[in-house]
Amino acid sequence: WCRWPSCSSPLLVGGGGGDSTPSPSPSPSPKPLTATGTIGYITPQGDFALMDANGSNQRALTQDGGVAAFSWSPDGTAAALELGIGSTAHVRVIKPDGSSKFELDGSEALWSPAGDRLALKQGSGIGIADRNGNPERVFEDGARPAWAPDGTRLAFIKLDTDGTGVPVIGDIATGTETPLSAGIEAAPPDYPIAWHPAGTVIAHQNKLYEPATGTTRDLPGTAVEWAPDGRTLLVSGVYSERDGGSPGLLLDVAQDFKNTIGLLIRLSAEDIPAQLFIQKWTDWTPDGRFLVYLDPEPQRERVRLYDTVSLTQQPFKNIAGERPDVSPDGTHVAWMLRGQVWVFPLDASTLLPVADGGFPAWQPGSQG
Repeated sequence: WCRWPSCSSPLLVGGGGGDSTPSPSPSPSPKPLTATGTIGYITPQGDFALMDANGSNQRALTQDGGVAAFSWSPDGTAAALELGIGSTAHVRVIKPDGSSKFELDGSEALWSPAGDRLALKQGSGIGIADRNGNPERVFEDGARPAWAPDGTRLAFIKLDTDGTGVPVIGDIATGTETPLSAGIEAAPPDYPIAWHPAGTVIAHQNKLYEPATGTTRDLPGTAVEWAPDGRTLLVSGVYSERDGGSPGLLLDVAQDFKNTIGLLIRLSAEDIPAQLFIQKWTDWTPDGRFLVYLDPEPQRERVRLYDTVSLTQQPFKNIAGERPDVSPDGTHVAWMLRGQVWVFPLDASTLLPVADGGFPAWQPGSQG
């Protein structure tokens, strides 16, 4: 890599995100939705449910409540449900017909890219199970796991007794743990580990690492995540008192990580670091071209659609919400707002609440 040049100003400046007096709910559009496919969500009763993308055919797959979160397997053939808290936390993996596959003690389930393994928090460590729930490996004292794209390794923060840690790469087959790079200083586990989709580069804190060669380079901010196609890296900057938030920068890999698009990440009410909080408001289209940003600037909420190819943005005003999830075909986005699931096509032709509940996620393999 060549060294990072002086950081240029972003071509686009979006708003920020914070918690303030909410603006009125968006006004539903009378036009019908053309979306197809299936959306999973959590009902007001705490059950995992499915529905058609237009809100029809709603059916709860659990009846005992208590579902705090869920994640689809990459192929959409199973969903990992998180239930309970503390010592009672467990993960139940079910099929889309509601039948149970297996249950495991733990929380924060994370599917491997191929969906053949599941990583989850178990006590102070990270457990790895196969597609049938059989234990394969435990990495002790681990936090913030991130799968390698090939699914054979897991990067995570190796914690020390003082609660700080350094990133390591664990080999699933052998259990070997290798430091991401020599000389990394321990830090609080508040920083994501972001594998490039090609699997050769990892972004962590304010650096890029190439584990195979030991090469590193500086970044002009804290790494958050790569676009699905690997062309763009999202980083967060230093909090600004004047702006009341932290800058979010989209860096173009093809232009030597030039900062091409900017947005503002305001403080969270939960005091969550910007590099973690921004994921509450954003999602990528599967091709990596568009970033959907539910910009929660107080009293000026809107959806901003950033085009990372043409370097333009399209704002849609008076739309609030959080937890956006883009459909598998990249044509629609679902999100939650005050106890309801909303669906919005990226061409802005309609906007509708489709169900009571929250935390929507499109079933992989379904359409939009």
